[in-house]
Amino acid sequence: MNNKKLLADSHFRPLFWTQFCGALNDNLFKLALVTLVLSQAKGYLLWGLNTESLVILSTGIFILPFFLFSTIAGQLADKYDKARLIRYIKWLEIGIMCFAAIGFITENIGFLVIILFLMGTQSTLFGPLKYSILPQHLPAQSLVAANGLIEMATFLAILLGTILGGVLILMSPGGTIIVSISILTVAVIGYLFSCKIPDAAPCAPHTVIRYNFIAETFSQLAHARHNRDVFNAIVAISWFWYVGATLLTLLPPISEEFQASNYLYTILLTFLSLGIGLGSILCDKLMGSLKSGNFLVPIGALGLVIFAIDFYFAATHMVAISPSMIDHTIGDKPLVSVGSFMSSFTAWRILIDLTLFGMSAGFYIVPLYVILQQRSDEQHRSRMIAVNNILNALFIVVSVVAGFILKRWFSLNEIILITALISLIVYAIIFTTQKEFMQELKSRLSH
Repeated sequence: MNNKKLLADSHFRPLFWTQFCGALNDNLFKLALVTLVLSQAKGYLLWGLNTESLVILSTGIFILPFFLFSTIAGQLADKYDKARLIRYIKWLEIGIMCFAAIGFITENIGFLVIILFLMGTQSTLFGPLKYSILPQHLPAQSLVAANGLIEMATFLAILLGTILGGVLILMSPGGTIIVSISILTVAVIGYLFSCKIPDAAPCAPHTVIRYNFIAETFSQLAHARHNRDVFNAIVAISWFWYVGATLLTLLPPISEEFQASNYLYTILLTFLSLGIGLGSILCDKLMGSLKSGNFLVPIGALGLVIFAIDFYFAATHMVAISPSMIDHTIGDKPLVSVGSFMSSFTAWRILIDLTLFGMSAGFYIVPLYVILQQRSDEQHRSRMIAVNNILNALFIVVSVVAGFILKRWFSLNEIILITALISLIVYAIIFTTQKEFMQELKSRLSH
């Protein structure tokens, strides 16, 4: 089933738009909150924290529920009808957005940070459902295309939410009201689409819910380790999120090093997101008549390394030449305009690197999610996806901490180079452990 037919399929279309609305709302809310915090007077304190520390804390608060509630989310998704659970979660999102609207209208930062935790919680509950329901609703040969569309929608929603969250909250007058109406509208639309998702019978109705998340995390992790294919896919996906989190964290300060206007970060993120979207939906096309897209994983891994390394060289050169490109000032700050930046060959090299890095990410990540779905025991599939979400969150946190430590000795661009070189070792271990990736690539190239 191709992408066009999938988007018209009654089993897939409502899930696609439900998860798009969810991802859009997550990022619209987060960026609106961060922008609101940054727009406060310098030295603004909440709970004894300054603005920069509060932004970092907000990121941690959104991720925290993935450690606390992922195991419960996986158990619930295996025990109950997934479509019904999705509708309950979308109702929960509407309720959370009602409180969020109050927080924005009153500009109560502390209250909104608490709401951010609730947003992270509903995202945690939804995560195992959106991936584990696909094998129940679609034939195996459609999973690559379906996962490609899900990944494309996710990153386009991140891009759109990032842009809207930053722009709408600063609109005057009434930016907070516009954001409040927007997040409520998106939540309601998401719920309406969720009502169209066909029922998905429980896979393990006799599951006993265990609420000790620490013990259950280790128990489910041990279960995953018994299935080598699934565990290797989880580790490979988690490393992708380490690399991705490193790049996404460093892009804003790198764009500042280019001495460009505030719009440059949005441009960089746009090219990266479009690349991921394009790579994700191309997986099904490149797979052709083959039953598996696993040969794309080593191609994607190679691309992630090559284009990250080239980005390092291009970005380093841009930092060196940007002072000569300054053409205006805002206040006392000299800046390079977007037009001046885009007139540089090095700038286009950076944008092409980000686009191809994104495409490589799509080639890499989509087949891995299919492996996770197809090779997990049906009765434990949601719990295996929950384990994946926990490790993804852990790798993201480690990425942020590692970046903070490395900044003491290395430049921002050098951290990206170091990450790319470490990735070579990680990918070598992955492909040595899971030989089928290279075997399928060799088979594909020999035909």
